[in-house]
Amino acid sequence: MTLTHTQMLALWRRAAGMEESRSDCSIEQFEGLDLDAALATAMRQWYLRLLDTADLRHLVITDISSRLSLTRTAPGVWQAQLPVDVRRVLTVETASALCPLSVIDGASDKPEHQRSLALQANPFSRAGSLCPLASLTADVLTIYCMPDSETPPSLRRVAAVIDPGDEIYEFNESALGLLPNPINKDLLP
Repeated sequence: MTLTHTQMLALWRRAAGMEESRSDCSIEQFEGLDLDAALATAMRQWYLRLLDTADLRHLVITDISSRLSLTRTAPGVWQAQLPVDVRRVLTVETASALCPLSVIDGASDKPEHQRSLALQANPFSRAGSLCPLASLTADVLTIYCMPDSETPPSLRRVAAVIDPGDEIYEFNESALGLLPNPINKDLLP
């Protein structure tokens, strides 16, 4: 489902129990809360939180492999700067790997993530070409594989959740069930 800003705002207005704006009359009020601006702010915050944390069945997954360029930083270590619209990287598939690589959080405090990353510092314990490892720190994707070649691993698919911009909202229709309580108090910041 793809909605424009205007369509999404109309959806939020209906969910808040507010009538649609009438075009056959005009009323001007110079004091008070700008409801459309308040709803737009809450709507954008909800959408970004959805992209960052929601179950994948509610989101649109995009292949960004053609937008990435790998650079060798050490033998067997390749990095790519992520485009600014990428909110989450889910999996990486290389042509030589046997299975998709789950992407671990390089800044995580989890012991299993720290242990996996520590193993990558040593070329003898580093993940191999058939089962490489990917980590994400800030906006840099790092792929660890054996240093068997000067050419980067061929990216078959990089599944990601992206933000299409301020004016477009893309999600699965099932995410409409995640809208805040329709009785307006929960919709406004």
